[in-house]
Amino acid sequence: MADKNQKVKTLKYKDSAEESDGGAAAQEYGAPAAQSPTTDGPLFYGKPEPLNSEQHSDLGIKVGSNYGFSRTSNSVPLNAVEFGLTVRHYPIVFTSADPALPVVVLGLRSGQNMFVGDDGDWESSIYVPAYIRRYPFIFMSNSDGLQFTLCVDAESDLVEKGGERGLFKDGEATELTNRALEFCQAFQAQHEYTRQFAEAVSEHGLLSPRAAEVTLKSGEKLALGGFRIIDEGKFNALSSEIFLEWRQLGWLHLVYSHLMSLSNWAGLVDRTTASESYAS
Repeated sequence: MADKNQKVKTLKYKDSAEESDGGAAAQEYGAPAAQSPTTDGPLFYGKPEPLNSEQHSDLGIKVGSNYGFSRTSNSVPLNAVEFGLTVRHYPIVFTSADPALPVVVLGLRSGQNMFVGDDGDWESSIYVPAYIRRYPFIFMSNSDGLQFTLCVDAESDLVEKGGERGLFKDGEATELTNRALEFCQAFQAQHEYTRQFAEAVSEHGLLSPRAAEVTLKSGEKLALGGFRIIDEGKFNALSSEIFLEWRQLGWLHLVYSHLMSLSNWAGLVDRTTASESYAS
């Protein structure tokens, strides 16, 4: 909802979380799903700017853009609605800092994403987390956190001046920009659900700190810490009333998906070993 006094067109959205009953948008390591300009920058974003038809009239997204920008990140925030899509491929864990937030682990080494090739393409048939697909767009919130403005990372390698995929045409948002706005709206609308789920898991004392320690075939030892998982024993000890409440809220499948996803650590070990063999 643009301010009538503005001389340029900006793309804004008013949060309707109180009316939403679906899904979840992951947060960036303790920062809200829609970043405030006063917070530290979110993962991947160098210079997010509010998108408007004057300042960005000649801006566009490069043809053939890929996921190379995520190559040096071994974990990203995850939406709760994505648990069922990621459970087959990645470990799903919770951040060590409060508030607890779900993330997917993409690699055993810091700064290494095992699912992006040298050409920047994501491995075929493997689900790409929404947080990554959203880039270079993001919502920024105002001071009360109820109104959000679509922003673009002006320093992104995916952004160019001119080109075939412009963000504005004749002062109006193009289809590409409108799709980005819809994507960010859906991402944001899911946020409250995830926050409530993660908060409940934390408040019931279900999270336990963990560290992954593996030895590769080469003999190299790797350790990955700074995350938490749900303690299955504590979860099973919850009262029948809480189980019923969580079933009604749609949270039980999130817990089970998280627990099942932990078997994917072995897959990350295999990928890391294979990459070492290929490199040598």
